[in-house]
Amino acid sequence: MIVHQPEIRQENGRICVSSRIELSQSAINLPDTVWFCFPERFADKVSDRLDGFTVGMVLIATALKEKLELRGPVSSRLAFGIEEFQRTINLWYPKQYPLIDIRYEQLCAMAPGVEGDAVALAFSGGVDDFYTLWAHLPENQSICSARVTHGLFIQEQGFAPESKDKFVMLEQRYLTLFEQMGLELITVGTNLREFGLGRVDKMLFHGAPIFGAALTLAPLVRRFYISSTSDYMHIKPGGTSPVLDYWLSTETLEFMHFGSSSTALEKLAVLSKWPEAQNYLYV
Repeated sequence: MIVHQPEIRQENGRICVSSRIELSQSAINLPDTVWFCFPERFADKVSDRLDGFTVGMVLIATALKEKLELRGPVSSRLAFGIEEFQRTINLWYPKQYPLIDIRYEQLCAMAPGVEGDAVALAFSGGVDDFYTLWAHLPENQSICSARVTHGLFIQEQGFAPESKDKFVMLEQRYLTLFEQMGLELITVGTNLREFGLGRVDKMLFHGAPIFGAALTLAPLVRRFYISSTSDYMHIKPGGTSPVLDYWLSTETLEFMHFGSSSTALEKLAVLSKWPEAQNYLYV
């Protein structure tokens, strides 16, 4: 599999970053490009590096048992972390996801002086995301540099039409919620899910669009919280995990898995007293 240098274009009020994909197995029917689209106001905050596409496509290449060739700049730290990411996935699922060779055309850190200052989290409106949001608001987080400033709400192409209607409804609700709290919610569109359907277990692949979108916004974001779905006593293999997420960080963007030290009941006890969660929680 070859992943080419990303291109940035504006279309229909959005800024889109896309990369052309070439497969060794011509019989496999997959889209020719993988893309992430953001609101147009973030035109100067998207990256044309391959960091986000590397994380997005490594599981696809592994499932297809293809060598991965990356023809564009990739973070040296991320490339090092991808090795541990691969070994962990292989340890969990040795037959389905073997180790593959990855060739980097250009390994380099993000250029100095372009580090972002935003602190973001993936937000889809469930208990875990609401708990992460609550824990990093100014009234609950005394460390200023750890407070959330942005949320990423991801729309994945490939769902049924009724899911798109639900997405539009939730998007409006959460845009209102974040505005009320003085935060900014960024809506992200991507077709990455189409590459994983039927090839990578959905519980293992669900993190790929999140990491890919965050890394594509690296000029904006310096820290990104991934909400835990289980506590440390019940950790299972999955696409986001306290044993995986850190390895996908770069020199300028740090991924942090948050919430594993609290049980689901403890999170619910907190949220039951928070009016915003009472009004907007979606399960």
